[in-house]
Amino acid sequence: MSKMESSGLFNCAIRHVKSAHNGVAYSCDICGKSFTQKSSLQIHIDSVHNGVTHSCDKCGKSFIQKSSLQTHIESMHNGTKHMRSSCGKTFPYKSNLEKHIDSIHNVIKHACDICGKKFSQKNLLKTHIDRIHNGVTYPCGTCEKIFGQRANLKAHIAMAHRSTL
Repeated sequence: MSKMESSGLFNCAIRHVKSAHNGVAYSCDICGKSFTQKSSLQIHIDSVHNGVTHSCDKCGKSFIQKSSLQTHIESMHNGTKHMRSSCGKTFPYKSNLEKHIDSIHNVIKHACDICGKKFSQKNLLKTHIDRIHNGVTYPCGTCEKIFGQRANLKAHIAMAHRSTL
């Protein structure tokens, strides 16, 4: 067995070739949503259709993936911090540190193909395209208000309708 095969990189490379180059996709039999990896399909079925979640014993917050719960516990309850040595900023999640490095230190910009507006993070670009160019909105199911961002709808529900929850 080669070093690559034993390290797990071989399986990762095979999955990549199958999904990206051979068009192999795994579809949900229930809703038809398609995934590039079988493990992603299983997580989807468990969380969306079977209601499986993983809850934090310390604060009750729920997560779809067990790995997300483990990251939450390490960052929020065990005090694990991720620091950028050149500026001293710390972040509870490694992904937040990586976004900081890309947008502040590496000055990576993500440009909108439609209007050219630039964003420091890919998720901000996606929100912009959804809201401005695709007209995606988030209506409140309780009242008539409509929001341009899901986070604003969630904040609205928490503040305006907390007695109805």
